[in-house]
Amino acid sequence: MTETSKNCKHPNHKKKAIKAQADSDYCGTHRKFHVIEQEKARFQSEGDLAGVEMCEAAMRDSSNNPLQPKGPLSHPNKTSKCKSWSAWVVSTETYVPLLNAILESNTCNTKKLDQNVRAEEIVDDLEDENTIRIMDGHLRLVYLILKKIREKFGEKRLNSMVIELVDIDPNVTAYHRSFFSSSLIRQGKVVLINQDITKLSITPNVLLYLNFCGISKAREDVAQMFRVIPSFQKVFISFSVTRKAKTQISTNLNTFNAALRGKGQHLIKVQSDRKDFVTYYISDPSAPIATK
Repeated sequence: MTETSKNCKHPNHKKKAIKAQADSDYCGTHRKFHVIEQEKARFQSEGDLAGVEMCEAAMRDSSNNPLQPKGPLSHPNKTSKCKSWSAWVVSTETYVPLLNAILESNTCNTKKLDQNVRAEEIVDDLEDENTIRIMDGHLRLVYLILKKIREKFGEKRLNSMVIELVDIDPNVTAYHRSFFSSSLIRQGKVVLINQDITKLSITPNVLLYLNFCGISKAREDVAQMFRVIPSFQKVFISFSVTRKAKTQISTNLNTFNAALRGKGQHLIKVQSDRKDFVTYYISDPSAPIATK
C-alpha cells in the first residue's frame, strides 16, 4: 500500500515525520484506527448505539490496555436479546471487524490468525465436554470457538454448550454481561464468574482455557492448579512473551512441567506464527516436552 506525505492523525504518535497510508489518515502502525472510524460510521448509520459506544471506547483506551474492557455498555447491543448460541453467533458477526481492529495494531493479521489457530485447537480437542471455562476480555475467542463448534458439530451441539466466562476484574465481567441476554443466563448457557480462575473447582466435563496477558504473578497459582487437577482434564494456557516476559519462558515452562510431572504429563506448544504470545496444552506423556 502506498504512502503520502501527510501526517498520521493519531495523537500518540511521537515521530515528527509520519507518513499516512494513501487511503487513510493513519500510518501503518495506527491503521486500526482507520477501521474503527469506518465501523463507527457504519454503526451510526445502522442506529447501533452500542457499536458506536464500543468504537469510542476503543479510540479512548488505545494507550491504556486496549485489550481490557473497562466496564458495561450503556446501550443494549444486538447480541443482548439472543436466546440461543446460534442466534448469538450470527448477531456477534456485526462486531467482529471492530473486535479484530482492537486486537490488531496494524494490517499484518498475525494476532487474528493466531486466535483462529487457538480456537481450532480447542474445538478439535472437544469430545464429551459440554462446558468451556475461559478467560476472554472482548469475547473474540468465545465467538470463534462457538462458530467453529457450529461448523464442525452442527447447531444441536452448539446450542448445548455452556460457556463459563471468568475474570478477576469486575469491570470485565460487567462488560461480558452486556453481551448476553437474561434468557441465556437463566438457561445456564453462559455463566459469568468474577473470581480467580485458578481457585475454581474443576469438573470432568469442563475444558479449561487459561488466557493471560502477563503470567508472572499467577505462575505459582497456575502451578498449584496443575498439581491437583485430574489427569484427564483438558487444559489450554496462553500468555505473553513480549519484553521482560520473554526472559521468563523457560522459568514458566519448567515450573508448569514440574507441577505436572507427578501425573506423567507436560505441556505441548500450539504452533503459531505469533512471536509475542504463546499457547500450550496439557498432553499425554508420549509427546515431546516443550522447552520454548
